[in-house]
Amino acid sequence: TMADQVALASALQPPTITKAILFGNSATPLAERNGSNTHSWKIYVRSPCGEDLSFFIKRVTFTLHSSFKNATRNIEFPPFEVEEQGWGEFDIQIKIQFYDPIFKPIQFKHFLKLFPSEETVSLASGGIVRETYEELVFPPVDPPSQELGLSSQLVPDYKTESGIDYFRIEQAALVKIEDTLTRVKDSLRYIRTRHQQAEAETKAARADILQLEQGVVPERFGKKPKLEPEA
Repeated sequence: TMADQVALASALQPPTITKAILFGNSATPLAERNGSNTHSWKIYVRSPCGEDLSFFIKRVTFTLHSSFKNATRNIEFPPFEVEEQGWGEFDIQIKIQFYDPIFKPIQFKHFLKLFPSEETVSLASGGIVRETYEELVFPPVDPPSQELGLSSQLVPDYKTESGIDYFRIEQAALVKIEDTLTRVKDSLRYIRTRHQQAEAETKAARADILQLEQGVVPERFGKKPKLEPEA
C-alpha cells in the first residue's frame, strides 16, 4: 500500500542527528587586582553530557572585545575554551565549524558576565557561571556523516560546572509536553463529538423543514395543538 511505501522510505532515509552543546562563561573574582583586571574568566563550548565534541567539531572561533590582544581566538582541539582576565562585560561571537563540509558553520553570541545577576548561577568558589543549552540539528545526509555518530543523550546525574542537571530539566519538559498533548487530544475529542452532534442536529432539522413544507408536523414535535376558534 501507499502507507507501507511511505513507511519504508522513511525507514531507509538517513536519520536526523541532534547534538547537545553548552556555550557560556565562568568568572571568578581575583584575590587582588591585576592592574585594572578584577576577574579571571573562561569562555567555552562544552557538552552537557560528557560527549567528546571533537569528533564532529573542527574548530571553534571566539571573537573577543577588540581591546584584547589577538582578539580572534581559533581553538582546534578540546577543550574548546579561552581563559582571560578582565574587568568589563561584553559580547563574544562564537563560530563553530564542522569536519563534514556539507554542514555550514553556525554562530552564536554570548554576553560575558563577570558579576552575579538573574542570568547567572553562583558557585561555591565565589564565582559565577552563565551558560546556554543548545541543540544542533543536522539534517539527513546520504551517506550518513561518520563524524556525527548518533544523537546526544543526556544522562542522569551528570552535572556541568554550573551544577545544572540538564537531564532532569529535559525530563520535566517532556512531562509538560506529554501533559499538553493529552489536553490537546482531549480538546480535539470534545470538538469532534460536538461536531458530530451538530451534524446530527442539522440533518434532523433539515428533515423537519422538509416535512413542514409538505404540511406534516414532524413526530418529534408531538401532536399539533388544537386551535380554538375566536369568540
